[in-house]
Amino acid sequence: MIPSNRSVDFLEVMELRGRYLIPLAFLTLASCTFDDEIIEELDSSILPVDCDTSNYDYNTVIYPLIQNQCSSTQACHGAGSVFGEITTFENITSYVDNGSFEKRVLIDQDMPPAAPLSDCDQELIRSWLTKGAPGNNDSDPPDPDPVLDTGDCDPDVIYFGKDVLPILQSNCALSGCHDANTAEDGFDFSTYEGTIKKDFKPGDPEDSEMYEVLVEDDHDDIMPPPPMDPLSAEQIQIIYDWIIQGGEDLSCDPGSCNTEDVTFSGVVLPIIENKCKGCHSGTAPQGNVLLTNYDQTKALVDDGSLMGTLNNTGGYAVMPPAGKLPDCEIQQIEAWVNNGASNN
Repeated sequence: MIPSNRSVDFLEVMELRGRYLIPLAFLTLASCTFDDEIIEELDSSILPVDCDTSNYDYNTVIYPLIQNQCSSTQACHGAGSVFGEITTFENITSYVDNGSFEKRVLIDQDMPPAAPLSDCDQELIRSWLTKGAPGNNDSDPPDPDPVLDTGDCDPDVIYFGKDVLPILQSNCALSGCHDANTAEDGFDFSTYEGTIKKDFKPGDPEDSEMYEVLVEDDHDDIMPPPPMDPLSAEQIQIIYDWIIQGGEDLSCDPGSCNTEDVTFSGVVLPIIENKCKGCHSGTAPQGNVLLTNYDQTKALVDDGSLMGTLNNTGGYAVMPPAGKLPDCEIQQIEAWVNNGASNN
């Protein structure tokens, strides 16, 4: 307010006006309206060498990026947010269309508020916007269970459903941890969508939290947490390779089921380690049942509980709790049992 008890000259008036009107004008510009503005190109020389700006696919690159930085449970723009929801393709493109998305993320760089996106993430967003912000078939974000059928299984490819999900379900997607109901810290490892929804960077294991916690040195941060056993080196390598390959939900046809000459070490133990050991190891195994070696497995064969739980018969609850094993794996274990359950 201009003081009324003395006269002021023109310059004083303009100074006072500027003190109040200029900030008001700034706030107006920071709102969600934006005239078309030329976005300066980022100097590609400062980008990381592994930043592939040619891949700006909405479902696998742009949407996970926005989810991680803007609309996760810890961010500002999740479902029902008073600051504006950006959880669907329609939500996001509404802010793209009025220009505010470009302005806040790429020009002002005040979103996310804690820090701007990395140079690589900004350039990915820029590439996507330059091409008209396309969706995948103009649809919403990834289908909850997208499956890409690639035919016969390739031994050089890591398949999410066949190779990765069993490890996660046995060791991570447990009640009270990272299943759909608990989703501790926002992580749900019971489905593909839940696995890639938060802090997941396809092609970059070291920047994907689900991998980082597996190789953590601090016992307070490592996953699975004690007293559960850590994942084996082989299991960690499977997850690493899957992320390096792009973290896709690929599936394959395993072909015929080989039940001939099934051995404990070659067939049965790997199934148990990937799909049962997570719950049934450590100092506090679920159901007080340990399943880490031949003797423990043979004891369950002898009392009938192994095949009872795998087939959900005889009053036994189905195991693994996330769902029965594939028919072929049950058939292989059953063949081993019928042949005497030898330690071979």
